[in-house]
Amino acid sequence: MEYRKGGLHPVNFKDKLGDEKQLEVVAKLGWGAFSTVWLCRNTREEKWCAVKILAAEKSSEDCRELRIMKRFRDRADPSHVLLPTDSFWIQGPNGRHLCLVMPVMGPSLADFMSQGEIELPIIKELLFQLGHSLKYLQQQGIVHGSFRRVNMLLGLEDISHLSQEAMIMKLGKPLRERVRTAEGKPHYFRAPEYLIEQADMSCVGVKPEIVIADFGMAFHHDYRYTDGVNTTPEAYFGNQLSFSSDVWGFAMSIAKTRLHSLLFSKPPNYVKSLEMLLGPLDPIYREAYFRQQEEETEEPTKEEVRRRGPDEPDIWVSRKVPEKEATILADLFYKVFKYNPKERIDIDAVLQHRWFNG
Repeated sequence: MEYRKGGLHPVNFKDKLGDEKQLEVVAKLGWGAFSTVWLCRNTREEKWCAVKILAAEKSSEDCRELRIMKRFRDRADPSHVLLPTDSFWIQGPNGRHLCLVMPVMGPSLADFMSQGEIELPIIKELLFQLGHSLKYLQQQGIVHGSFRRVNMLLGLEDISHLSQEAMIMKLGKPLRERVRTAEGKPHYFRAPEYLIEQADMSCVGVKPEIVIADFGMAFHHDYRYTDGVNTTPEAYFGNQLSFSSDVWGFAMSIAKTRLHSLLFSKPPNYVKSLEMLLGPLDPIYREAYFRQQEEETEEPTKEEVRRRGPDEPDIWVSRKVPEKEATILADLFYKVFKYNPKERIDIDAVLQHRWFNG
């Protein structure tokens, strides 16, 4: 998503957000395809919070995150899921944006694992917690739809005692790049003055706790949705998503965390990588595959490039694991990575698998 009409809201340091302008922007926490997330200081209550600002085109009174927030309002378990505690709207040059207020969390599991070698017991404990969080979601009837490591956030040590000045000192000065137009003009009213580097919140201390975040693709399992962001065959071919789709995403997270392995590549080589590991494409997807092949153009559209990301190798594994553990993991993956969602083991069976108990 871009800084354009209907796109992202331009944010600069020290901007004041909220209905009463009580939330002062201190740092950038993250960004996604349809939103940016900011560390803010509530100057009236002297508290820290995170504010997620959705793109104007993705903001609505009935968006999925608001629906999930209302559904969980009185029974959400903060040890499992990260949900908004409040919301408000802002009007900007690119449109009207929904803003979601949430507790401040640490790095994503993907960022945490990139910081260096993590001991296996810690990896297993974090993934086991995630599995129980996914089980909790399913007990509430929720399909996440984007169960990926970027949407799994670690906890932080207590930051309530940190003043704004102390927080800025801990985070350090971020890299900033002044925004210029393609014509070289110094500023564009639809964009922020600077593009800002994401802050590393792990500098205040990370706790070995993890929650599921970003419910922008989530839905109740009684609804029919086919637009999840994950690597399941059903998502790729536009079929109904289900609890099994999230179990696939969980197994992919285990593979990426323990093996540093992609297992399945992104388009246009996705189907090829599926067949390399799972055998010939299942008949339930074959018709959709051939139809898709006929519709594909030589040059991908901007939207396809944005959703797909850069090309990656078909399969790669950069971390060696002991042969015994590799055999156990292969058994787990064999039971999850099935073309037909009904043939996959459920989250209970995954949590009871001997890899977690070994």
